[in-house]
Amino acid sequence: MAKSTSEYYKTLADLDGDAKHDALDALDFGRRLYKDLIAPHKGLVRMINSLAPITEKIPWLREIQEAQQAISQYLNDILQLSQGVHSLPSEGWYFSLQFIDSLAISNLQEYLQKDPAAFETDVLNIFDKQLDTIEKKLTAAFPKRGHLLSSIFKHHRQGEFNAGIVLALTQADGLSKEIFSVKDKNGNPVAVGFFDLIRTQSDIRTQKLALAFELSENSIFNVLYNQLAKDDRNDSLVLEGNTTRLSDLNRHSIIHGESVDYGTLTNSVKAILLLDFIDDLHLMDAILKEKKTL
Repeated sequence: MAKSTSEYYKTLADLDGDAKHDALDALDFGRRLYKDLIAPHKGLVRMINSLAPITEKIPWLREIQEAQQAISQYLNDILQLSQGVHSLPSEGWYFSLQFIDSLAISNLQEYLQKDPAAFETDVLNIFDKQLDTIEKKLTAAFPKRGHLLSSIFKHHRQGEFNAGIVLALTQADGLSKEIFSVKDKNGNPVAVGFFDLIRTQSDIRTQKLALAFELSENSIFNVLYNQLAKDDRNDSLVLEGNTTRLSDLNRHSIIHGESVDYGTLTNSVKAILLLDFIDDLHLMDAILKEKKTL
């Protein structure tokens, strides 16, 4: 039987380094292949589907049909997910591709708005199961910061959330500046932090990091990219300078000492998932840069 989107991501979870990079690149290629070559030709799709009665007798034809169905389902799932993830940062959440798939929720925005308490419970339960995996992934991806990243996870496990959250937020900015850049007016690359915003005269401020990537409309990576603050909004709780709830995961109020009760389990999970999200952005960035050189 054809693999579901969930099975694809479970396979990705077992891959490391170059293998995961190549697998994601192949998935994005499959998405583009379907969108550009197969989907526009509805007659071809109908023809493939009409052959169902005889595909059991012809293995290679059955494989073509299963591949078409898998890619179609995969594309639909990705598009639906990419349209709902923009609501996550408004509550301080940032999710990697693997974590989103682990949630097994087709409409994140609807679930988050309809039942935020249940949403949080599901996230915390899945996070607890993936904690060790996320730590290994991050320390392997950023060995220079391995001792700091390990400290974040140690603080979390010991319930020392105040210390762990501050360290995670500072490392999120440091990681971003280490691996991402945008071009200045002279075309020179300038390191960009995760929390850097473009100054404007209005309340709408673009997250500078959003300017570092160029994606096609239906790319798989929009599931990540659409979690960054664009020029039409700035509702990311982590980025927002003002909040009436000082217990929120708000970088400004925490780092500047305004918040004294941010040290909660939920905020610690949000801070670590932010690091996991940045690691996925790093992978996305590498793949997009490779495509430019082809």
